[in-house]
Amino acid sequence: MPSDFTNILLSWPRTSTRRMFGSDAFFVGDRMFAFLWEETVVAKLPEAEQEAAFASSRARPFTVGQGRPFGDWVEFAGAGAPPEELLPWLKRAYRHVQVTPPTGKRSPRKRRS
Repeated sequence: MPSDFTNILLSWPRTSTRRMFGSDAFFVGDRMFAFLWEETVVAKLPEAEQEAAFASSRARPFTVGQGRPFGDWVEFAGAGAPPEELLPWLKRAYRHVQVTPPTGKRSPRKRRS
């Protein structure tokens, strides 16, 4: 993702970035709303918005493992896409994670001795 694009996201209130999955992830507070994955941008969208995103030739469900959809995450092809194409979807993801309750805290993993 171009640095000017990253700068736009980081200009949004309470937004930060951290390394996750070997690349940049974007958070509002402590909630992740988007991340980079290979040559794609992945955003967490509400179910009602996902179908509109899938109608776009650039979007599809984000899958893991053997092609299983991963929650509310939508993958947008072409991390090099013009910001004006992706920013509206990322803004929706940014708003979405602020109004939806967390799905639950993970319990800390037990360390092996």
